[in-house]
Amino acid sequence: MRYHFGFYPTTRTFFDLNIIGGKNIFNQNYRAVILADLYYYFSPRLRGFIKGNFNYNFDVNYYFNNGYYFNDFMYATSADSKRFSISIGLNYAIF
Repeated sequence: MRYHFGFYPTTRTFFDLNIIGGKNIFNQNYRAVILADLYYYFSPRLRGFIKGNFNYNFDVNYYFNNGYYFNDFMYATSADSKRFSISIGLNYAIF
């Protein structure tokens, strides 16, 4: 699943938003990502930007434990991770 939304609020600004999500069909892993970009055009060649990224992963892994006698059973481990990043900068077009 992916949603994309971008628009120019004024002639000097641009805003872009992406939302990505999904589930692996073979296991119980989920992922969600939100990306946001904001651009400001100081001149036709000079542009400032702010970019943000939020990433969430949830992983479930199943293991089969070979114990003694009749102690064989499956168990699951899970882990989730969250990451956030932001970057700010300037771009200048030479050509």
